[in-house]
Amino acid sequence: FDGDILEEIMRTLMPTKESIKAAKDWVMERPRQAKAVALHIRQFVERAADFPPRLNALYLVNDVLQNSQRRRPG
Repeated sequence: FDGDILEEIMRTLMPTKESIKAAKDWVMERPRQAKAVALHIRQFVERAADFPPRLNALYLVNDVLQNSQRRRPG
């Protein structure tokens, strides 16, 4: 898990389908680091001074959760 890469992803995350999808794909490619990724995203949200970065992080979390639900075996 590379926290520096995730930090850059979170810092540059935009409220566009393309940006959220790219970040979601990066997260979904690292299922074994799910706890570390979740912690990093939580810390990012907690220290974000402005609302838009927090909202973008929530868009990402929503996309990851929705995609995870679809991937779960029946």
